[in-house]
Amino acid sequence: ETINFRRFGFAGHMSPPGNAIEPIDPVAGFRIVEDSIMKIATAITALLSSLAPAVFAADIQPKPGAGLPTEQYHYGMKVDVQKVLYRTDVSDKSGVVPVIMVYTDSQGETHKMSFLEWGGRYDG
Repeated sequence: ETINFRRFGFAGHMSPPGNAIEPIDPVAGFRIVEDSIMKIATAITALLSSLAPAVFAADIQPKPGAGLPTEQYHYGMKVDVQKVLYRTDVSDKSGVVPVIMVYTDSQGETHKMSFLEWGGRYDG
């Protein structure tokens, strides 16, 4: 029976009744271990990286009023606004721009309304 010592960092084989073993590069055995550790570390890093988007997605809150029908405002319409939950920021827009506002009324019901408004930026 022949034993292969290459994987242990030695060249040659050992056959009964015992041939001389020639040592090769003493770091060769460590390279095998280092390669294995690097492959495991790479696999763990890939796994953790693939889970990161799911973790961050759990922190994202949907915009208030998501899924509510949008009501179009008309001049003279009676609107019962108790508290504004969301409003489109038009401070960097110029001219007349559409705005979405999500609000609760005095009964505690949530509504979403769209209307036009002058933007906050002046291009003159």
